[in-house]
Amino acid sequence: MMRGSFRLLARCVAACLATLLVLVAITPAPGRAQRQGPGRANTPPASATAPRAKPDTAVGSARGEDARYYRRAAALRDRLLARASWADFDSAACSAGSLRVYAGDSATAAKEAGQAEMDELERVILVRGVENSLNTPAAHDLLRTVIAWEVGAERPRWDVRGGETPREAMGAGLTGTFLNPATGKCESYVTGDTAFVLLPPLVRFTPPRVRGVALTLEMGEEGLNRMRDAFYARGGANANASLTYVRVRAAVVWREFGVIAVNRPVEANGVVQSSRGAGGAAYIFRRVGTEWRLLAITRSWA
Repeated sequence: MMRGSFRLLARCVAACLATLLVLVAITPAPGRAQRQGPGRANTPPASATAPRAKPDTAVGSARGEDARYYRRAAALRDRLLARASWADFDSAACSAGSLRVYAGDSATAAKEAGQAEMDELERVILVRGVENSLNTPAAHDLLRTVIAWEVGAERPRWDVRGGETPREAMGAGLTGTFLNPATGKCESYVTGDTAFVLLPPLVRFTPPRVRGVALTLEMGEEGLNRMRDAFYARGGANANASLTYVRVRAAVVWREFGVIAVNRPVEANGVVQSSRGAGGAAYIFRRVGTEWRLLAITRSWA
């Protein structure tokens, strides 16, 4: 009886030890991933199944594309400056300014090539910067530069190659003074001590400081209506008074380049007198430090 009980106890101990050894064998050590052998259904830890972080290829591709466009824009600028020359006016004493022109062995061919490069550079800037906000310090500086130029307060300087001295641009819309052969005096083709400017809607824009000009600046269509009301209220009984103002039709800033187009409508009692108004122009600017320099006048109309 004692022997039977002893054998039964020994078998129980042996079975328990065998079960313990199996459990030890299939339990992973701390910090070690489980191994899944044939026929096992062990679930690997979450760290083993979590997807690895992939590099943001879309961001990298966009940056690379932008860099390629920038290199193209820089190359177009270099080519424009290489083929450009200056047309200075006889009335140097009147500070008429300088105009950039394109000439060479064949004036017509050089002009056409220069225009094609200007058009391409303009398209690059527009495509790359069309979604950029104008509510940035650089964009506001560009708008102030153009406003001061358009109202005859201050002219921008031309963008030039390294080592060259920038020249002052001529007056926008002939706002500068020119030598009158009949009188021998420096005179302006346009006169006036007031200027009206219409901008697209902006946030916290500070107008430029202009001397000798009473500047009225408004934004958007509601601003245009206020400008008209103020002008005709000031004109009183003069029903023939015409309102001429500078309207920024488009502005785009991308990197250190900017494109801006202005029109100069002429209105009488809120009715535009001419589809072309008093003319207009489209410009390409380049920012050098804190200064916006004029790179090209892509087109102008009178």
